[in-house]
Amino acid sequence: MSYNTKDDILGEVSEETLRQLTDDENLGLVDDDKVTKALSRADGEVDGFCGKRYQVPFSPVPDFIKALALDITVYNLYSRRENVPENRKTRYDAAVKNLGLIAKGVVTLGIPEATPAPEAFTSATPEVISGNGRQFSRNSLKGF
Repeated sequence: MSYNTKDDILGEVSEETLRQLTDDENLGLVDDDKVTKALSRADGEVDGFCGKRYQVPFSPVPDFIKALALDITVYNLYSRRENVPENRKTRYDAAVKNLGLIAKGVVTLGIPEATPAPEAFTSATPEVISGNGRQFSRNSLKGF
C-alpha cells in the first residue's frame, strides 16, 4: 500500500499537468503505471530514511509522512521532464531534509520507534572457554 494515491497527487497538480507529466505516447491519458512508479519510488525513499528508526512501511501513515511522500512523488513526476519548477525542487529538498532529521531523531513522528535488533556480537575478540583440562598432549598424539 502506498503512502499516497493518484487522488492525492491531483490535489497538488491538475489532471492536465499529470497527463503531461506521464503521457509519453501522446494518448491524451494519464499513464497510471508511471504514477504508480512515482508513488513507489517516493515510498522507498521515505522508508529508506525512516526504516532505521521506525517500523516501515508505516501503518497507519502519519500525516507528516504522507505530506513528505507526496512532495517527493510530485517531484519524481516532474523530474521525468527536463524542467522541474523551482517550487517543486524546493519542496523536494525540504522533504529530504526533514526525512534526514527524522532518521537522526531530531524530528519525531509521535509514534513508537522500532526496537533495535540485538547485536549478534559484542566484541571482535574470540571467547575462550576453558574445559576439563588439556584435550591433546604429546603422549595422546603419539603416532599421528
